[in-house]
Amino acid sequence: GLGVDDACDDAPALADAARVRAAAPPFAADAHKGTRGRVAIVGGAPGMAGAATLATLAALRSGAGLVRTLVAPASVAVVQGSAPAALAGAWPEDDAAVDALVARWADALLVGPGLGPDARARIERLLAAYGGAVVLDADALNAFPGDLAGLARALGTGRAALLTPHPLELARLVGAPLAELLVAEERLLA
Repeated sequence: GLGVDDACDDAPALADAARVRAAAPPFAADAHKGTRGRVAIVGGAPGMAGAATLATLAALRSGAGLVRTLVAPASVAVVQGSAPAALAGAWPEDDAAVDALVARWADALLVGPGLGPDARARIERLLAAYGGAVVLDADALNAFPGDLAGLARALGTGRAALLTPHPLELARLVGAPLAELLVAEERLLA
């Protein structure tokens, strides 16, 4: 994924396994769910609960203490049934709910897995309310086709952000042909 490297004055940097290991400190012997961090995940449109569920399970398995997954009302039961250790609920629909369920609660925010089309206003509201570290995936990136500057404005400054596009999502985001990006990727990985 492409993230922001705090040590490089907010310059984009590739996040590899070594960078992730270095950023993830070991847990104390007396750690418990209340001391291991809170992750909020927003995604899971009707019929698209799978991606949000997989993200929920990954957050729990990675060591997050509490995971709150906010999905479309029709997807809540799917997430809760697949990840009973998570807190599952419906998308926040107003600023007070965004504040209570995400902004004042989470240590990190993941937006996008299975969020569905027409989600830009929801994403912008979440990013405006939540000033902490954020991961933008899938539909959170698809909501800004050809508008990388708009995404940058929504993110603001001084925020750690990790973008996880696959090649087609990246092509949509930057408004470049997929073939050009694949050639650039081959050169980068060579």
